[in-house]
Amino acid sequence: MTVVTARKFSTLVRPLAFVYISILQSSMLSAAGLSKSAKSEGVSLTPNLGALSNYLAMMKADAEELKHTGEEPRDKMMREKMKCARQDARSANLKPIGNEAFSKGDFKEALIIYSVCT
Repeated sequence: MTVVTARKFSTLVRPLAFVYISILQSSMLSAAGLSKSAKSEGVSLTPNLGALSNYLAMMKADAEELKHTGEEPRDKMMREKMKCARQDARSANLKPIGNEAFSKGDFKEALIIYSVCT
């Protein structure tokens, strides 16, 4: 059994955490319609007006939907997460059936099952 000290753990995790945070920041910036642009004095934010208008339209549509349904934003988020989890579980159950059909040479059935898995 390998013992990992706090110092070793931090040296292993810190670079990965930095990469994850950078990716997360980039995706959040792009969702908000902003992008990073490097200048000689540092990094500044330049607006991406097309993405920003799409983001605002999506937020407006979500607000209207929530107003009509009376659903709380947190409840909607959890419902959507559970929907994705159910679809993933169903796909995981169907994939072996598609693999078996593929190995038997029934490519049409395999293709149908694989297309349902997405």
